[in-house]
Amino acid sequence: MTIINVRDKIEKRFQTAGLWLYGNPWKTLLTALALAAFLTFQIPSITIDTSSEALLHENDPSLLRYNAFRDQFGRAELIIIAADAPDIFNEAFLTRLKALHEDLEDEVPYLREVTSLINARQTRGENDELIVRDLLAGWPEKTIDLDALRTRVMQNPFYQNYIVSEDGKVTAVIIETEASVQTAESDEDPLAGFDDERPAQPGNSSGKRYFSEKENREVVEIISRLAEKHTCRDFRLSVAGGPVIVYAFNRATLEDVERCIVLTLFAVALFLGMLFRRLSGILLPLTVIITTLLSTMGVMALLNTPIKITTTIIPAFLLSVGVCDSVHILAIFYREFTRGKAKDAAIAYALGHSGLAIVMTSLTTMAGLLSFLAADLTAIAEIGIHAAIGVMLALVYTVMLLPALIALFPLKSMPPRKESWVSMEGPLKKIAGFSTAHTWKILAAGLILLIIFLPAVFKLKFSHNIVQYFPHDHPYRQSLEYVDKNLNGTITLEVVLDTNKENGLYNPGVLNRLEDFTGQIQDFHHPEIRVGKVFSMNDILKETHQALNENDRRAYRVPQERDVIAQE
Repeated sequence: MTIINVRDKIEKRFQTAGLWLYGNPWKTLLTALALAAFLTFQIPSITIDTSSEALLHENDPSLLRYNAFRDQFGRAELIIIAADAPDIFNEAFLTRLKALHEDLEDEVPYLREVTSLINARQTRGENDELIVRDLLAGWPEKTIDLDALRTRVMQNPFYQNYIVSEDGKVTAVIIETEASVQTAESDEDPLAGFDDERPAQPGNSSGKRYFSEKENREVVEIISRLAEKHTCRDFRLSVAGGPVIVYAFNRATLEDVERCIVLTLFAVALFLGMLFRRLSGILLPLTVIITTLLSTMGVMALLNTPIKITTTIIPAFLLSVGVCDSVHILAIFYREFTRGKAKDAAIAYALGHSGLAIVMTSLTTMAGLLSFLAADLTAIAEIGIHAAIGVMLALVYTVMLLPALIALFPLKSMPPRKESWVSMEGPLKKIAGFSTAHTWKILAAGLILLIIFLPAVFKLKFSHNIVQYFPHDHPYRQSLEYVDKNLNGTITLEVVLDTNKENGLYNPGVLNRLEDFTGQIQDFHHPEIRVGKVFSMNDILKETHQALNENDRRAYRVPQERDVIAQE
């Protein structure tokens, strides 16, 4: 059997299928719409996750190390509220700050700790006694010396660029949330934390899961509401931090995807109208691509695949693919229908003529997309999976819906059109004529352009700074830049030191090397990156050592005796 015979048989099968679908429009339409409705009803459960960890596979070593860090030390991302006023060391300002601090503790869910001038750790020695308490402990019941408070705060290295700015004009409220949340179906063993033989597993089935976009959105919205409530002329608040930017980015992403879909549909409808000049030529393809898009998003929700930075391109991709399938068939159908064929014969001929072509196009497109499964990033692999599913759905809906809709849609036969200024045939014929008449010149020009621009490809650099995705006048970007400027940064980077020895951190040599390392990091210089504050265990140790040495500022150092380190 020759390839031509096989192709002829496939084309005849498509013609037969077209006649059957045309003859049973309601059965076909209800079947397709039942599938589409089932998948569309899943969309409300879809989530969005633009976090960096969402880009990685579950067994990626980097993600496993990060999860181990979260299990050990908690969530790293902080939300910072910067408060500024003419004078932050006066009763009125501190009263407002205390009210904000208490509201945050009372109303913010999944809260681990709120830190501000109200409860900042104060370590000092008094009469051979080590005192560790809140900075404003006992206030306002007990009066405080505001000048002494200012001096104490501004002379404490721990507070600088953390609780207060270097110039003392801005103070921060730092909010840390839990790394994981308890799920409703959890039946946690109350004695589980006392089992020394069985370490906790990251992301285990104990009823806990890591902080997600849902919890992050809830926290940021409550904090923003409280900040708006407490803001006044002499108490200006700016909310910033990684979770806030992620929240704003997620919301903007959904809005942009919706806006992109609407504008793309409008553009598609406009060009379909120019091409076919029929209402059916607009409505039928739009029905196919909208059904395809909704079904694909439903599949993502059904498979618990959140929308990520990478997968936001899927809707635009499917809109272009879906309309191409429909245009292939409708172009042939309208031509045959205009020539006098009945609707059933015209659609059967169109499917027979173009059916194999669109199937092969769809299969090769799906094969290319499924090659993404080999990607190291799960977010890239998910593009391949769901875009391929979308291409398959576009093919199925095109073949099923077009014959059925054509059977139900009233169409009038129109005489052949004369070329007009919107006709595509004339310009395309001229382009084809020019190309064939100047073959070698076009090839030479293309080669020259390739040689000129190819080196630029190797100058491309990876960039993923979502802050720069926002316009300069965006409120969240302005807040972040304000906090970065006055408190030297909101984004955190963690380094875990493991001595591989029991009580290895009592070794003065280890702590001296840690001190050298943190000093080098603090002095790091880069045109686009600045290190605002470096914390380590040494900071608490030096603070304690100073307090135990009569608060002598010269004692703010790492002790060099192992026994002293162990004791402090």
